Amino acid sequence: MKSVYAWTAAAVGLSITSLAVADYDSPDAAPLGIEPSTATVESIGNLEIQPAEPVTTDVFVNEESVVSDSSDDGQIVMPGLTTYQLFQTPKTEYRVSESSTTIVPSSASDFGWFSLESSPFSSSKAMSPDRDSFAFTGGIGMHFLRGPTTTPIESRLFDFVGGLQTRKTINSVFSYDLATSIGAYSDFEDSARDGIRFQSHAVGFLDMGCADLVFGVEYLDREDIKLLPVGGIVLRNEDLRAELVFPRPRIDIALDEETSLFFKGNLGGGSWDIERPDESNDVFTYRAFEVTVGLQSVGDESVSSVELGYVFDRTIEFRNTNFEETFGDAFIIRFVSHQ
Repeated sequence: MKSVYAWTAAAVGLSITSLAVADYDSPDAAPLGIEPSTATVESIGNLEIQPAEPVTTDVFVNEESVVSDSSDDGQIVMPGLTTYQLFQTPKTEYRVSESSTTIVPSSASDFGWFSLESSPFSSSKAMSPDRDSFAFTGGIGMHFLRGPTTTPIESRLFDFVGGLQTRKTINSVFSYDLATSIGAYSDFEDSARDGIRFQSHAVGFLDMGCADLVFGVEYLDREDIKLLPVGGIVLRNEDLRAELVFPRPRIDIALDEETSLFFKGNLGGGSWDIERPDESNDVFTYRAFEVTVGLQSVGDESVSSVELGYVFDRTIEFRNTNFEETFGDAFIIRFVSHQ
């Protein structure tokens, strides 16, 4: 009886093996990734078994593929700049290159201002990480005035500026930003000699982990303000960046990876060499204090913003006369782009 059971078990096993071999050799096995012509043949008794090669799939994802993409040439491409990255970056730059359009509307009896400007500074390292620490810089400005009715002023003023700027991070703690420039600020109706100005700044930064200490000086070379101290602290984390730094404080609040809300203060105006209606030369100075709120958008290659605010303590004065006039508060609209 035992021999019958043994014989029956052997027969069943042989049948199962035969079915497996039959299925393996059938054309239906091809979609399973089995290639009989390349498999290694092993003999067991009178049966020839061709084991399948290990099947590989493309579902494996390593950590590197999660955090970055690969370009066509196989190089790793890092993800684009985000608001959170900007917020957490230690402050190592005082002034950066920007293009702006500023509008201060006015009534017929008030004083209006419209400007198109590009600042004479190097691009931010966030925009151009491979830029050299030393660079030649240049900027241009065009200002269109409306009014005032109390005294005649040329309706167009211009800025042409060239300079040098260097930034460097000495170690993990200390960085500096130095810049100097020479510019002609005038209506160019006559000689612009009294409109030649030398503006500079020398500012240092101490990285203290989640905050930065800022200290230095800025030389404006204006008729009303020659020199200003620079100082304050920058508090930063992923969602908030507070640059409590005189004379340009700013607070940014992250809304998402691409957008942030900001509040800032600024000293506006400047000094220009002009020609009066009687053909005499004079130096015109405009001063205004600005408080604005805006939205900033971070793109792959640029950072842009639009801001709306309030301008107060607006004053114009002239060097060669005692004329001085203060105007009422006004609204300001500004569009800014960093590249």
